[in-house]
Amino acid sequence: MKKVGFLVLIGIALVGTLFATGRSDTAASNVAQDLIYAVEAEPAGLDPCLNTAFSSTRVIRQMYSRLLDTDKNLDFVPDLATRWEQGPGNTYTFYLRRGVKFHNGRELVASDVVYSYERMKDPNLGSVARAYFTKVDKIEAVDNYTVKFTLSSPDAVFLMYTTSTYAAIVPREVVEANGNLNNVVCGTGPFRFKEYIPGNRVVLEKNPDYFIPGEPRLNTLTYAIMPDESARLNALRTGAIHLTTLAPTNVPLVKNNRDIVVMDYLSPNYDYMGFNLNAAPFNDVRVRQAISLLIDRKEIVSAIYDGYAEVTGPVPVSMGKWAVSVANNEFYTPNVDRAKALLRDAGYPNGFDMKITAGITKYTSDEAQLIVSQLAKGGIRAEIVMMETAQYVAAWRAASAANSTLQTMMGMNGGGSDPDRSIGLFFQSESSTNVWGYKNSRIDQLVDAGRIETDFNKRYAIYKEAQEIILKELPNLFTVTAKNFFFARSNVVGYIAETYYSENFTGVSLK
Repeated sequence: MKKVGFLVLIGIALVGTLFATGRSDTAASNVAQDLIYAVEAEPAGLDPCLNTAFSSTRVIRQMYSRLLDTDKNLDFVPDLATRWEQGPGNTYTFYLRRGVKFHNGRELVASDVVYSYERMKDPNLGSVARAYFTKVDKIEAVDNYTVKFTLSSPDAVFLMYTTSTYAAIVPREVVEANGNLNNVVCGTGPFRFKEYIPGNRVVLEKNPDYFIPGEPRLNTLTYAIMPDESARLNALRTGAIHLTTLAPTNVPLVKNNRDIVVMDYLSPNYDYMGFNLNAAPFNDVRVRQAISLLIDRKEIVSAIYDGYAEVTGPVPVSMGKWAVSVANNEFYTPNVDRAKALLRDAGYPNGFDMKITAGITKYTSDEAQLIVSQLAKGGIRAEIVMMETAQYVAAWRAASAANSTLQTMMGMNGGGSDPDRSIGLFFQSESSTNVWGYKNSRIDQLVDAGRIETDFNKRYAIYKEAQEIILKELPNLFTVTAKNFFFARSNVVGYIAETYYSENFTGVSLK
């Protein structure tokens, strides 16, 4: 257990010290296993229960363990629990590894799991994980290595929630001694906290007691805080850092550099155009279908993302087994004549004027610009309304309000790791994030059914039907899922860039 030091130093003055290691031209047998990963933002805090920013969770995940984890295919794999079983009466039993140690040297036992989940569920804590486990009625330590959960009703998403970073297992005595874990780190993960210099770096060191033999292979993992993308690229080129994320526009800049490897993977997010369904003409499905037929998604892929994206539906294509193919969807192939016919049928033979709100990301704002020209082919005259982030978020939240002036909005949604988020969170009638005013009783039924069905084939059929309905009624127009990129020095071995498996540094070494 170590305190986080909040020593305020000017980051620029420390760059020389920070980047003193990591040269790829060192002989393999003498290479220090000290990996430097340049990131664009520093953590907002380190308590796994309280911090949702990715800049925090990417670091937290290295130091804490959960009951379960997922592989790149979103299949469950062991973490602290070596096996688990579902029993009668909506019960789940987890069998823990023996001999797992917290970073303070104490063995993790079942009572730590009970405490951690009760802490998550405490309304006074304000953890985002509380909403995940509302159906958990009782948590029992059957013995030191067995934990039993009793749920109030079936919950098909329960196991997936146990893989969340927010559901990390923590030691009671450390929390009680410090109030929370924002300034103290004590987990069971592969790395321990070493130091944090705000504005410059977070350094983690190898946990010699990690429960997977031989892991981690790295001695230290340093998060170098470098908000400027060009600075990260230059540091990568010189070998001052080993790994970073960069925009796809940087791919051609390193194309012929044999010392740099580019790894791409599909984002778990997707871009979309949302409609205010309480406002004419967007409350007419024929208008929404016409707009979809005028939008050329393949042109968005090539013109906005330089080919580094894939056309997607409401469950992002990156979710693999849960996403339906949209390749042959009748509203995804551009067809100006059919679009004009639908507009005539809806009472708009000469098109209409509309506004597209944009501004949340550069890419979706650029998409809006392109879509303006695409809509013009069908006689629709679109104007873009650019908003700052706070103004944009407020307009999104109030989209279905009676006094809302919003018509359409370009945005980006996170698909999560379960189809319930993509369908239930955004399209169930009473969901707080269904801001579009979309109501469909069949979708509501399917969402309810999907949340309790634990058989994969039956659950897949439920979400397949839901996606097909949404792709016909189009409360949102789904455009693309972009690719993200890791840029690494060629001496980084074993790093895997996958949608649901990135940011994992076990199995990683330097040569």
